[in-house]
Amino acid sequence: MAERPRWRVAAMTALGAAALLISAPPAAAQALGASPSTAPSDDSSPPPPQAETPVPQMQPLGTAPAGQPYLQQPRATGDWFGLRRNLEDAGVMVNARLVADYSKVFQGGASPGGTAFRDLFQLNLTLDAGKLLGLQGGTLFANFQNQAGDNGSKDIGDLQGFDSIDADGRTQLSELWYQQALFNQKLLIKLGKIDPNAVFALPLNGGEFIHSGGGISPNILIPQYPDPATGAQALFAPTEHLYLGGGVFDGSFQEGIRLGSYGPAHFFGKPPDVLSLVGESGFKWGTGNGELPGRLALGAWHDTAEFQRFDGTEQHGTSGYYLVLDNTFWRANPSDDNDARGVTGYLQYAHADPRITPLWQHVGGGFTWTGPLPFRADDAIGVGANYARLSNDAPGLTATFELAIELFYKVQVTPFLSIKPDLQYIINPGGVHGRGDVLVGTVRLQVEF
Repeated sequence: MAERPRWRVAAMTALGAAALLISAPPAAAQALGASPSTAPSDDSSPPPPQAETPVPQMQPLGTAPAGQPYLQQPRATGDWFGLRRNLEDAGVMVNARLVADYSKVFQGGASPGGTAFRDLFQLNLTLDAGKLLGLQGGTLFANFQNQAGDNGSKDIGDLQGFDSIDADGRTQLSELWYQQALFNQKLLIKLGKIDPNAVFALPLNGGEFIHSGGGISPNILIPQYPDPATGAQALFAPTEHLYLGGGVFDGSFQEGIRLGSYGPAHFFGKPPDVLSLVGESGFKWGTGNGELPGRLALGAWHDTAEFQRFDGTEQHGTSGYYLVLDNTFWRANPSDDNDARGVTGYLQYAHADPRITPLWQHVGGGFTWTGPLPFRADDAIGVGANYARLSNDAPGLTATFELAIELFYKVQVTPFLSIKPDLQYIINPGGVHGRGDVLVGTVRLQVEF
């Protein structure tokens, strides 16, 4: 395992100890979404309402009312003695989040008994161009990321990615874009370095799951964490029930290039004709006050790179399609938007070319119950599964599928601090019979600054 910096270990130990000592009322429910302006959390957009996503997304949390006790505030760093409130009033929003995961393999896997520790730190800056420059409806967004530590999937040997923050170690400006809202917010145009998954192929109700399938199907080849890309996208919502969206992005990640570390110049570099395209249309229901919201989205993607088939031949470009269904089944208090207690669920399906993609079909879904206990209104419990159908042509695969089943319970210690124990059972990890099914446990610590 990679040696982790001592300061990270010390910080995680201190935060964990603090969490065990803190005793406070349940945090006020937080509906995290996309990034600020786009908004599923650290980037996304209004048309399709965004919910918290596993990794990149992080929306502004808002300032705490004056005089509110520290342990009831939405951020660990507080209001900066009023400075944060003044900045937000002026159109400057600063948000930061640390997600740290510790995993242990209890059974099976490529490294039985193996442990992994990794963390993802994000610092977001959102500027309201209307307040600052008079450009009404304009937003400038920047997202700094630092990801470090072990890659837990190396212990598991799975193909789908059982942990959404696993990566190869990055310190990068992952996003830098400008978004303009037009026609009374019905049209959103975004230019710059973008994470398309903040809007496209995103299960809005999958954000609490640790498995990466809660954020995107593993066989959708569009730029995504940890490799957002330079591009342009547009979202059009002619009514409150319908939306259409599309984008074109640098697709050179298929050439083995880490796009997350590259700026706009790479979009025009070699190879200049490699692009990733995605389009999505959606229908939303339950948009009125007191109703139960839901959404059905259908999308397709295409990448223009040269791909090698499993039989050794090459083809120019590859495509796929996907479907995402989100629904709210029950809410304890539908008329109160600040009361998140209820049961939500999602279902997704994605299809890719089995001649070049080992995971050519993916089906995922899950249910999350927020406020399962009367005295823990902001806790959440969830169960989900991710099934991948494997290509018969892919070398080294002896199984026909890989299946991951997940169960978690999130303890919302304070509005800014949560601890989430998670257990996953993975059948046929890596698509190999006889390797031994995997039982892996993860504890996720998340802090909003």
